[in-house]
Amino acid sequence: NDTIRYVIFISLPIISFITFNYFFNKNNVIAVSDILKKEPFDNQNLRIREHKLLLSLLFSIIIIEAITLDVSYYVLDTLHDGDYLTPAQNFLHYNQIWSASYTVHGGSNVIYPVIAWKLFNIKSIGAIKFFFIILIAFLKISCVFLAFQLTKISTLNKNGKLILFSSLSILLLGMSYYQLPLNYSLISYRDLYVILFLIFLIEAIISNKNQIILIFFISFLSIIAIIMHLDIGIYLYFIYFVYLIFLLINKEYKKIFLNISFTLVFWIIFFLTIGKVEFYSFCFHFINILKNIDLLHANEFPNPFLEIFQGKNPHASRATKSLMLQLLAGILIFNAVIKKNLNYSYNQKIVFILIFFLSFIMYKNALGRSDSYHIRMSTDLPILIVCFFFINYILRILDNKISNFINNKKITSMIIVFLLSIYALENIKFKNLFTSKSNYKNLLVTKDEIYMNSKTRNFIDFLKIEFKNEKCIYNFTEDLSLAYLLKKPSCNKYFAPWLASGLKLEEDYINNLKENKPNYIIYKSSQFRIDIDTVDRLKNINKYILKNYTPYFDNEGYEIYKIKKL
Repeated sequence: NDTIRYVIFISLPIISFITFNYFFNKNNVIAVSDILKKEPFDNQNLRIREHKLLLSLLFSIIIIEAITLDVSYYVLDTLHDGDYLTPAQNFLHYNQIWSASYTVHGGSNVIYPVIAWKLFNIKSIGAIKFFFIILIAFLKISCVFLAFQLTKISTLNKNGKLILFSSLSILLLGMSYYQLPLNYSLISYRDLYVILFLIFLIEAIISNKNQIILIFFISFLSIIAIIMHLDIGIYLYFIYFVYLIFLLINKEYKKIFLNISFTLVFWIIFFLTIGKVEFYSFCFHFINILKNIDLLHANEFPNPFLEIFQGKNPHASRATKSLMLQLLAGILIFNAVIKKNLNYSYNQKIVFILIFFLSFIMYKNALGRSDSYHIRMSTDLPILIVCFFFINYILRILDNKISNFINNKKITSMIIVFLLSIYALENIKFKNLFTSKSNYKNLLVTKDEIYMNSKTRNFIDFLKIEFKNEKCIYNFTEDLSLAYLLKKPSCNKYFAPWLASGLKLEEDYINNLKENKPNYIIYKSSQFRIDIDTVDRLKNINKYILKNYTPYFDNEGYEIYKIKKL
């Protein structure tokens, strides 16, 4: 019931806030029928060509930050690195994405590492890490463009918008950092498609130019998102649907037709490209992950406030703060939508509403996996919304209190230089500037063995001899990297075995075991443990293994079972 509790917690105060204003503040609220009434607006927007120097400085900082990273951290995260390594290994052997690997995230688990290996022409863990660094740098560049777009829905003058743009850019850049492979920053590389989608969606709403191009990219990014990351794709299609409703309300039938047409064309192209079997597997993954993801992660969302005082849940404090942020973001959004004196146009209000809906639904990540990392990641849009209105408010106050504060170009320039300097000094490792080329070269060519600890290295050496005649690997542990390290594919698509939770999927796993009759099953590993052990979670599969297999190897936390002889 986490989702139900969340909807009630957020919606009731916001509905009360709106109702209170319509009953007790009638003179300063817009009629409900006029909230979504389309109207032209004359706004002083920034132009990219007018601020090439500032954009160049921001992009330079991003590139130098990436170049000067310390990339000598050679440690293997057996679960999260394995989440990409083994599916990519499966693809190279089976030439399939969804049919070969049942992934929790989507096609990105396969596509990103394969692109990395092809791009650098080397198959290594370091090549994938290098690719993700490039991806995060591109994410940061996209964040700058999103900040630029968000300034267009402000009612500040041009100088005020310039300060707002710089502030939002630094805020967004600071919300994304180069943590691999987890990347649990507020804005992770998984959010790239959200950022790009918002850039084009905002432009489509506030501008009447280049509509066909904008609709093309909105449709394209929606399907790419769902191919790469199932949850992100679902969120974007939800917002896409709400956007189409707004178009319908305003009788913009041509735009609706173009959006639906592009969407259908892209889905047809996707189907024809991957084929019937792969498309069926894609749908199978989509439906089962959608139905089971909350139960798979098995974490109840903390009770706000109550569990802080009880001290029972270490995540309660962060959960409560994130909910309050989400609630504050919603109140600020709807305050801007219904109040007359704030002078926001229809176009700006639509953008506000869509961003809040996106923020509201993306909080599902925190509800699905309710640990501190996922809760924190779900506060990105609420923080952005709150900061947007707070910076706008502060700039207006300063402009009113200090004559021509915003219009003073020297003050504006000083503020911008200060913001850029603070970020650059905090994030750029200047000492690595002259060794960056050799550092990245070493990252690419470093042998995979360097990433392993001694336990893993010894176990892999043993398996290479013991499994030399095995064509594939059955791995019943959370140590997902084992198949890749052995340079063999997994025997079934459940390379992450706990994803086979549920009677139907367990039955599918067991049928695969019966059909292939593998000689060995890697039964336990000392390297990683999810909340519930696989042997406890997948009771039916475990029962089948214990009945048909016998212990064969047990050393340093690793266990292997061997098929019983008849």
